[in-house]
Amino acid sequence: MLKLIPKLIIISLILSGIYFAYQFFAPRLTPCGGIAGLQCPVGFRCQFPGDGTGRWDMMGKCAKPPQTNSTPNPTAVVSSPILTSSADLGRFQATITKSPTQPVCREGESCSGPFADEVLNIFAATGGDSVATVTTDAKGEIDVMLAAGKYYLQSAKSAALGSLRRSDFIINAGQTTAITVNVDTGIR
Repeated sequence: MLKLIPKLIIISLILSGIYFAYQFFAPRLTPCGGIAGLQCPVGFRCQFPGDGTGRWDMMGKCAKPPQTNSTPNPTAVVSSPILTSSADLGRFQATITKSPTQPVCREGESCSGPFADEVLNIFAATGGDSVATVTTDAKGEIDVMLAAGKYYLQSAKSAALGSLRRSDFIINAGQTTAITVNVDTGIR
């Protein structure tokens, strides 16, 4: 039994090292984007090769976004198969809050908060599969470049309460469309 203990310790150290190496390197090696709409872990963003305005089925790699205090860059660029140039793109920005965040709201206390780290799908208004999958940041915001057209935004999860219901919007080339949406958490 005493001879077995050092071997078990060595095996557990090796397995722990493999686990922590996977936690560190796996998000950086994970593919994202593409026709299946693969998404990155929380805190990572999909980065596409080149200028990021590739085809609608282009695959990217998950990477930590750079920390800057300037105007934020779009977290994703999504283009359709018929897109001819970046001039056909428009910017979509959304700020999403959730409320109530507690059963009893008192005067002077906020009863709402950001809809943070939530996975959302963007669909063309004509229907079909999702054209983009995005994750809100810590402030409940998203910033995406899309081809001009009509779209709607919806939670990836299908819960009736605490999820973003369909929110329609229109993208015009060369312009920014900004919406603010509140999600009912169902807390009463």
